[in-house]
Amino acid sequence: MNLTNGKPALTRQPDFKGFWEKQKTAFKPKVKIEWLTDYPVKQVKVADVTFTCRDGTPIRSWMIVPNQKQKSYPAVVHFPGYTAGRGAVHEFLKYALMGVAVFCFELRGQGISPDYAHYERGNYLPGWMANDLENLENYYYVHVYEDMIAYLSWIKKLDFIDSSRVAVMGESQGGGLALALGGPYVEVAQYFRYNDPTRKSYKEIMQNLSYVDAMNFCPDISCPVLMSIGLKDTVTPPETVFASFNHLSTKTKEIDRYPDYGHEPSHFKEERRLEWIAKHLL
Repeated sequence: MNLTNGKPALTRQPDFKGFWEKQKTAFKPKVKIEWLTDYPVKQVKVADVTFTCRDGTPIRSWMIVPNQKQKSYPAVVHFPGYTAGRGAVHEFLKYALMGVAVFCFELRGQGISPDYAHYERGNYLPGWMANDLENLENYYYVHVYEDMIAYLSWIKKLDFIDSSRVAVMGESQGGGLALALGGPYVEVAQYFRYNDPTRKSYKEIMQNLSYVDAMNFCPDISCPVLMSIGLKDTVTPPETVFASFNHLSTKTKEIDRYPDYGHEPSHFKEERRLEWIAKHLL
């Protein structure tokens, strides 16, 4: 398959944009900020943030701010890979030492953050991908995206953040969130086996998934984008990553291919990310 030209048709539903506009209904989140007074790296200020979502779910995140006498800073928001949490502060110090504020956001139910959403029934499969997949309005990733919108809105209103210079980043699931949401995980492939073996609901389920398919958000992305993919990746296959990349409307986009890598992290990718942040945020 020619990955460079791989551009499958979008699966957006007619009300795709309207649906997501409706989910952006404003609410005033309750945010608790606890600054760590004893963090050993004095070049940064670190806070443990609890962000209470619309349904009362308290989501944890790190806020790492350069300890400099500066009116405002650009910001990077990090979304974690599947099942991961906000990570450790030291993992993100490199960005703060560049003069960039860093926000490390967990997802509901992942890391140390709970999920207070009420789903209609349990799940045969481990993970969150199939939680209320039959009910779009209450689907797990719809809640996640609502959380993300509210969190980004809160960040942009902070008086020490330059709202014109805010970037999002992540790996695996987090990379999908940086574009929009989601990723092709085993729960979807196994959903029908355990819940609908004759696939009577196939059309409805695929339609619901189309609302959280990262590819369907890409035509609306006009900011600079850097992506990368290991060509041996079997978790997020290269075809799916290029499908999103090729639908991006931005003219400033690059994708790095790693022929001998799969889904594992790479310090080469991290160095490229630092270059990209320096070029487009500083």
